[in-house]
Amino acid sequence: WERLALPAWVPPSEAAQIAERLDMWVESLLHPTLRPLLLKLEDALTRPLTPVWLCAGEPLDAAQTIAATHGCNAVICVSASRVLSAERARELFSWPYVQGAGDDEENWARGLTASKWWEWRERLLSIAATSPELAEKELCMLQDAPGS
Repeated sequence: WERLALPAWVPPSEAAQIAERLDMWVESLLHPTLRPLLLKLEDALTRPLTPVWLCAGEPLDAAQTIAATHGCNAVICVSASRVLSAERARELFSWPYVQGAGDDEENWARGLTASKWWEWRERLLSIAATSPELAEKELCMLQDAPGS
């Protein structure tokens, strides 16, 4: 890797934690078992990869513009959180807004694990298409069922 490219809204402490782990992550990608895959990827890519960071509310075409301007293939990295200053968050919310917590599934998944999602997805999605409230009740019943 050449350099760590993070958006301005990543706090310095978090950027330092990422930078500290980056060599280890690169090393794990260079594992011999991944070599055939990496060679195929290298052959397929005609331009370098670069991360392009988007957060909630930003248009996807911004990423495409950045990639075209810099002559690279964009790896679009998405944050579920809105980027807000602490002052703006206090104006908008009566509760503390924690940027980056959108991917903390314990805060919003209501106990639904990835494996249970895949097991129940068709059932839940078909119900949610007509009534999100009924889908929520169905999820509660599925989770409370013996053996779930």
